[in-house]
This record gives sequence, structure tokens and C-alpha cells, in this order.
Amino acid sequence: MNDNDLVTKLTEQAKGQEVQEQWQKGSAELMRRSQTMNEEQKNHRMFLNHRDWNGNPALHLAVHFRHKDLVTTLLELGADPTARNGGGFTAVQEAICSGDIDLAEQLSNTFGKNASLEYQDRTPKILEQLQKSPDFECELKWEFKSWVPFLSRILPSDTYKIWKRGSYFRIDTTLTGYRSLRCERGHISFLLMGQDSKYPGKFVLLDHIKKVMEVVDPHQDNQPKNLRELLDRPEVHKVNMKTNEVTFTHAKTFWGYDRNETVASFDTKVYDVDGLDMVVVKRKRSKEVPFPPPILPPKYFKEGVKEGKGEGLPYPTEIVKVSHKSYKGQVNMTDIFPYDIKDILPILEVVAPRAKHFARLKEFIELKMPENNFPVRMEIPLFPSVAAAITFLNFKKETPEEQLFQLDPSYTQGKVEFNFDFKKEGEEEKTKE
Repeated sequence: MNDNDLVTKLTEQAKGQEVQEQWQKGSAELMRRSQTMNEEQKNHRMFLNHRDWNGNPALHLAVHFRHKDLVTTLLELGADPTARNGGGFTAVQEAICSGDIDLAEQLSNTFGKNASLEYQDRTPKILEQLQKSPDFECELKWEFKSWVPFLSRILPSDTYKIWKRGSYFRIDTTLTGYRSLRCERGHISFLLMGQDSKYPGKFVLLDHIKKVMEVVDPHQDNQPKNLRELLDRPEVHKVNMKTNEVTFTHAKTFWGYDRNETVASFDTKVYDVDGLDMVVVKRKRSKEVPFPPPILPPKYFKEGVKEGKGEGLPYPTEIVKVSHKSYKGQVNMTDIFPYDIKDILPILEVVAPRAKHFARLKEFIELKMPENNFPVRMEIPLFPSVAAAITFLNFKKETPEEQLFQLDPSYTQGKVEFNFDFKKEGEEEKTKE
């Protein structure tokens, strides 16, 4: 109804109320990112961002109807612009589909600021977790492959070197980019600066060939200069890995025995992984209808139809295409690995926003795997046409040398180029997930 006063009144009335069951629909990710909040703040956030029966929070509905003042009110009250609806779309993506570029820009700017503030809030906890976990060094071998014949022949492999000392960690790679079906090689380091450093919680990118250093402050909101151009497009799409039905079962030999293998000097049990389903949803707005009419059919308001899930808020004039691809993989698990898999997660949490293949690895590791086992080797899908085999090698539970985490004063400040994606050049900007 586009009633600002009523929305504010209802939000005030909800304060102090016991959390209702419907508020919790789709709120797991929000709660994971609200660990620094007190209980009252968490409940307030859960109320403002909970999904209706069709999977849409209030902010997404306000965007769908292009109620700009109400969008502003909801953001001021604390609505989360980074939250996704049941279809997996952010409010920014819904605004792009609405054709209203001003609204999309407003939400994109708020999205960036919120993500930066959220990382800033979590940084002390991430550094604390790193400080408490044991030091180590290891190698992480990535072997990329595809079932597309031509693509499979040109996909690269790389071995990342990882060092963790106190609240610092460093990752070195020789694969610095993948553009237009060509590999770019070099020597780049990702260095997270620890609690006692000059740049605590910041990323330092080092190009050891060009002797260039770039200090990246995740707390700062760095929007691209061509933001409006990126937002002014008729198509958005999302890639979602469904993991709620994933199962791990012992792989069998020809004779029916449990299959075992030696990987990186560890005796491992081999598990078949089933139930991984990658869903790609593409929404294309008709250019002939710059501002499609916002319509919710009467059945939308029928209670309990989809229980917090759904397909987002496509307009009648949009073309929506959904494709599914199921995957089967394998994982080699050992119960004698000298490290706990949960201690790897803080590292992946920091790296994942800058490298989607690490984001997929984090997503896979967070699955409920067989207890008390470490995945020494994993086969996981990364994108619709690309998968990877990832192996932990040469693991040493010891403290690396301090000089590995010290900055070389001879390096000049500059931009470190790193573009690692298997999509067509520029497609990442177009999807802007």
C-alpha cells in the first residue's frame, strides 16, 4: 500500500516481541552474519528481513512496486540490502529487473556500504579465530576440468601455497588471470595482515614480478566508476548450488568392498557425493517495456503456498529461463589429518569474495560431511561447465617464518591485476551477484 507511517508503526510494534516461526524462514544466512549483534538486534533484523510465504522480504516487494520512499524507509529501519529472496535474488537485482536505474543505484550503494560495515564488524572475530587456531603451511592443488571437450583441453591447473601464522595468513598463486580462454601466469600473494600489523584486517596484494603492492581495505565501499552502465541492462542471472539433499556414501570396489586410497601420504576412505544440483536462473526484461507493470496475482496472497521459497518477483513481461545440472563427485576423507577442517573456514571466508572458486570450496566444506574426517581431496562443481579436483598437499603443522608476512619496502604502491574467472570476459560484471 506504500504506507510509510504504517510500516514504521508495525516495525516499532514488533520490537520486544517473541520471535515468530514465520520470521525465521530463510533467515539462516542473516543470522550467521549477525553474530556480533545482541539478541534484540538479531530479532529486529529477523523481523525486518523475514520472507513472506512466497519467499520475498518487504524490501524486495517495495522494490518490485518501485516505492522509492518506502525503500528508503525500510533501509533506514534496518532492512538488509544484501539479503536474498527465496529465488536467490538481491534487492539490487530486482531493481535492475524493474528498469528503474536510480533505484538500482541507490540499493547498490547501500549494498556496498552494508557489506563493508558487516566485514568491519566481523574482522575482529575472524582475526581472533585465526589467532586461536594452530599455525601451519600447506599446498592446495587445483585441477580444473570440464565436460565441454574444447574447454577441457585449455583449462589450467595451479598449486596454491598457504601459510598461516597467528592472525596472519598468506596465499601465493602463479595463475593470475583467465581472460578470453587464455591463462595469465605470474607470482601474486594474498596477504591478510594480523592484529599487531600496520594494516590489521586488511588485504595486501603483492605482485612479485612487477614489485607492486596494493593495500585493499575491505571496510571501504569501492563501487565501479561505470556503475550506472552496469546496472542499465535488461538481463540478470544467478547461479545457485542446492546442497540440502547432498549425501555421502562409501564408494565400493568392483568386489563390493569399501574403497580406500592413499592421497598425499594419508590413508583415506573414498566417498561418493550425490545430490549436488546447480540451478541457473536467467531473467530478461523486454526493452520495449522500460517500466514493466508490477503485478501480484491473487494466488500470491494464499497463505503457506511455498513456505518461504519461490522464484523471486519476475514481471509478466520478463522471460525467465531455469536450467538444472546435477553433479556427482568424490571426496577422500581421513581421520588422522593433523588439522581441523573448521579452522580452514576463516581463511576461506576472507578469500571467497575475491575468488569464486574459493567461495565454492567454502560452500562445499560447510556441508555436513562424515564426522571426524578431513577432506584431503575433493571433486566439486565451480560453474555450470567447470569443475575442480582440490587436494591438500605437504601439510605441516608448524609456525612459518615471520619474514613471509613482512612487506618489502622496495615495492611501489599500485594496482595488482588479478582476474580469475572461467566466464566470458565482462560476464562477471553483468551478473553482479
